Amino acid sequence: MRVRVVLVIALVLVLVGSVSAGCSSDSDSQATTSTSVAASSLTSVAATSSSTTSTSEATTTTAEPPIVSVLVKSADADSLGGAGDQMMWSVTASGDGVVAVGQESSPDGTHAAAWFSSDGIMWRRVAEVPSDPGGMSVMWSVAASDDVAVAVGQIDPGGDSDGAVWVSRDGEAWTLVADPDDVLGGRAKQVMWSVTVGGPGFVATGHDTPLNPASEDDDRDAAVWVSADGETWSRVPHDDTVFGGPGNQVMISVTAGGPGVVGVSYDSVGGDRDAAVWTSADGIAWERVPHDEAVFGGEGDQQMLGVFSFDTGLIAVGYDTTSAGWDAAVWTSPDGLTWTRTPDPDNVFGGPGDQTMTVVIATKDGLVGIGGDTDDEGEKIAMWTQVGGGWARLDDRDIPTGTEAEAITWATALGSSQVAVGFTWTTDGSADASTWTTGPTNR
Repeated sequence: MRVRVVLVIALVLVLVGSVSAGCSSDSDSQATTSTSVAASSLTSVAATSSSTTSTSEATTTTAEPPIVSVLVKSADADSLGGAGDQMMWSVTASGDGVVAVGQESSPDGTHAAAWFSSDGIMWRRVAEVPSDPGGMSVMWSVAASDDVAVAVGQIDPGGDSDGAVWVSRDGEAWTLVADPDDVLGGRAKQVMWSVTVGGPGFVATGHDTPLNPASEDDDRDAAVWVSADGETWSRVPHDDTVFGGPGNQVMISVTAGGPGVVGVSYDSVGGDRDAAVWTSADGIAWERVPHDEAVFGGEGDQQMLGVFSFDTGLIAVGYDTTSAGWDAAVWTSPDGLTWTRTPDPDNVFGGPGDQTMTVVIATKDGLVGIGGDTDDEGEKIAMWTQVGGGWARLDDRDIPTGTEAEAITWATALGSSQVAVGFTWTTDGSADASTWTTGPTNR
């Protein structure tokens, strides 16, 4: 139980893998009931000389944070639960509402799943999401333009994971994009982890594992795909100096921002994981922000799980491992090229057990970071709010904790509100999809 909520997000947003008992995995897996998720990685590349890093920033503060409009959990269990496991991994505003995507696991396998809501509170489960017959499928990420919603993930038709794309015009009827030329797949194992509106239309990032590496846990390369319309895709040509090299390179989160598009996660070239950032003006030509050990590295593992763009610049969040466990971590950048690690002299991001931050949302009271906290007393959602130049941990009274373990995996704006998605572990050990919306505090 100890690692289930704090690490489960890291086991997916951070990690690479197949998500179902009995499904093949391209790394060591962490089993959670009928769901199994394996670990992944990212690497370093040479970027332009104009890309720099910085270690100076206002210190983190523990000043009393304002009472924010926290997330309130939806009670719409009928559309979110059911037999087996249901998990939401991503959500985006689309058309007249919001679309959430993820997976459903049952004795016959793991299959992509999608939900639609006009208000973020009441949800409709999409009856069926097409997938490759005979294998597992998962939707990891979703983004939407004015015309189409695009979800990316993976299918596993025969033990060889391929990237996969689904499109929908209304958020409810989905089509699996055909890939006759193996642009999304190929001779190796591919996973598409994240998608954003940007570049020529859409940009998706992930990783590619060679077919017969010396070690499948030590030879992943970052990969990028682009599309003008969400339906016809091309693979950005591999450049080993940017996307590859010794160790693992995986781009797990991507957003429009900085010079155009920014992708993040980690690089294991030195034997452990260091945070890593890639940038592109058009989604096609990419550069690696040069590694700075003081900003992206350190003892243990450092990994960016999500990157988010705001009026003030970009924020990447994730974790840093210490001898005591996992601590949440935050990096900021005004332009995607120059990055600063937010210092934490008062251990706002740490504490007993494990903490990680995976999502940042903008509320009327300011930016709020969301993640997980697991210690000997149990598992719970954790939240931090930006205070001046630093961050403060929210009081547990302002956090939507329940009687069961919960995980928030992603969030999106819907008008003036925020909608977050994830899942709840039930008393029988299965998982039900869960959603939250901004609302009054618990005080």
